[in-house]
Amino acid sequence: MGSEDTLKLPVIDFTHLKPEVKNSNWETVKSEVHKALVEYGCFEAIFDRVPLDLRKALFGSLQELFDLPLQTKILNVSKKPYHGYVGQYPMIPLFESMGIDDAIVHEKVESMTNIMWPNGNASFRHDSNSLFLVRRSVAILVITIKFYCI
Repeated sequence: MGSEDTLKLPVIDFTHLKPEVKNSNWETVKSEVHKALVEYGCFEAIFDRVPLDLRKALFGSLQELFDLPLQTKILNVSKKPYHGYVGQYPMIPLFESMGIDDAIVHEKVESMTNIMWPNGNASFRHDSNSLFLVRRSVAILVITIKFYCI
């Protein structure tokens, strides 16, 4: 048997990138994004604007979410494939996934939180909304870069 090459996605660092400042770093990242999208269609983004305390809080909130009873988790449904609750497959018994449709919309996170915790869970809602705001800023950066690549 021959050795197989493993596919490694490009890693792009957005840490010090500011869309309002078009400097050499902007040009480098723009070039990296364009190349990655042309060659792979995607890339791994490094973005350190998620504070450590938010990451820790979010992982705690996610532990709470996945510790809920199965009867509660399956209430998170979606018409989109692999959104909502996904799990309980015999071939991969330990796999579970939970998605929130339109997660950057505060009301959608609130709705999902109220379904999972009818009495509310302010920390989950706050942590999720905080992370999605950061994620949205990365998405806006990438869209801006794609626009400049055209």
